[in-house]
Amino acid sequence: MGAVAEREVTASEDRGALAKMVMTLLDHWKLSTEDQAALLGIAPSNRAALSNYRSGKPIGTSRDQYERVGTCWASTRTCACCSRRTATWPTAG
Repeated sequence: MGAVAEREVTASEDRGALAKMVMTLLDHWKLSTEDQAALLGIAPSNRAALSNYRSGKPIGTSRDQYERVGTCWASTRTCACCSRRTATWPTAG
Protein backbone atom coordinates (compact mmCIF):
# COMPACT_ATOMS: atom_id res chain seq x y z
CA MET A 1 0.00 0.00 0.00
CA GLY A 2 1.36 3.42 -0.92
CA ALA A 3 1.99 6.25 1.50
CA VAL A 4 -1.00 8.26 0.26
CA ALA A 5 -3.36 5.31 0.64
CA GLU A 6 -2.03 4.63 4.15
CA ARG A 7 -2.65 8.27 5.14
CA GLU A 8 -6.21 8.06 3.81
CA VAL A 9 -6.87 4.90 5.83
CA THR A 10 -5.43 6.51 8.96
CA ALA A 11 -7.47 9.69 8.43
CA SER A 12 -10.61 7.61 8.00
CA GLU A 13 -9.86 5.69 11.20
CA ASP A 14 -9.26 8.97 13.03
CA ARG A 15 -12.57 10.36 11.80
CA GLY A 16 -14.27 7.14 12.93
CA ALA A 17 -12.80 7.50 16.42
CA LEU A 18 -13.87 11.15 16.45
CA ALA A 19 -17.42 10.15 15.52
CA LYS A 20 -17.59 7.59 18.35
CA MET A 21 -16.23 10.08 20.86
CA VAL A 22 -18.65 12.85 19.96
CA MET A 23 -21.60 10.43 20.03
CA THR A 24 -20.51 9.25 23.48
CA LEU A 25 -20.38 12.87 24.57
CA LEU A 26 -23.86 13.64 23.19
CA ASP A 27 -25.23 10.52 24.90
CA HIS A 28 -23.54 11.62 28.13
CA TRP A 29 -25.42 14.92 27.84
CA LYS A 30 -28.65 12.87 27.50
CA LEU A 31 -29.74 14.76 24.40
CA SER A 32 -32.62 13.56 22.24
CA THR A 33 -31.72 12.16 18.84
CA GLU A 34 -33.24 15.26 17.25
CA ASP A 35 -30.97 17.52 19.30
CA GLN A 36 -27.95 15.34 18.53
CA ALA A 37 -28.70 15.58 14.83
CA ALA A 38 -29.15 19.35 15.05
CA LEU A 39 -25.80 19.78 16.80
CA LEU A 40 -24.09 17.74 14.09
CA GLY A 41 -25.87 19.57 11.29
CA ILE A 42 -27.77 16.61 9.91
CA ALA A 43 -31.49 16.16 9.30
CA PRO A 44 -33.43 15.31 12.47
CA SER A 45 -34.92 12.30 10.71
CA ASN A 46 -31.47 10.90 9.83
CA ARG A 47 -31.15 8.50 12.75
CA ALA A 48 -29.13 6.15 10.55
CA ALA A 49 -26.24 8.64 10.47
CA LEU A 50 -26.25 8.85 14.27
CA SER A 51 -26.21 5.07 14.50
CA ASN A 52 -23.37 4.90 11.98
CA TYR A 53 -21.33 7.43 13.95
CA ARG A 54 -21.93 5.47 17.16
CA SER A 55 -20.52 2.37 15.50
CA GLY A 56 -17.43 4.23 14.29
CA LYS A 57 -18.32 5.17 10.73
CA PRO A 58 -16.13 8.19 9.91
CA ILE A 59 -17.67 11.59 10.38
CA GLY A 60 -17.78 13.77 7.27
CA THR A 61 -14.84 15.81 6.06
CA SER A 62 -16.63 19.13 5.80
CA ARG A 63 -15.34 22.08 7.78
CA ASP A 64 -18.84 22.58 9.17
CA GLN A 65 -18.91 19.13 10.76
CA TYR A 66 -15.43 19.54 12.24
CA GLU A 67 -16.40 22.90 13.71
CA ARG A 68 -19.59 21.46 15.17
CA VAL A 69 -17.70 18.60 16.82
CA GLY A 70 -15.05 21.02 18.08
CA THR A 71 -17.72 23.26 19.57
CA CYS A 72 -19.21 20.30 21.45
CA TRP A 73 -15.81 19.42 22.95
CA ALA A 74 -15.03 23.06 23.76
CA SER A 75 -18.39 23.41 25.52
CA THR A 76 -17.66 20.37 27.65
CA ARG A 77 -14.21 21.67 28.52
CA THR A 78 -15.61 25.07 29.47
CA CYS A 79 -18.25 23.51 31.69
CA ALA A 80 -15.65 21.29 33.35
CA CYS A 81 -13.39 24.26 34.06
CA CYS A 82 -16.25 26.28 35.52
CA SER A 83 -17.65 23.43 37.57
CA ARG A 84 -16.71 23.04 41.22
CA ARG A 85 -16.72 19.30 40.92
CA THR A 86 -14.60 17.20 38.62
CA ALA A 87 -16.34 16.48 35.36
CA THR A 88 -16.57 12.92 34.16
CA TRP A 89 -15.18 12.75 30.65
CA PRO A 90 -16.82 10.18 28.42
CA THR A 91 -14.53 7.90 26.44
CA ALA A 92 -15.01 6.16 23.14
CA GLY A 93 -15.85 2.58 23.84
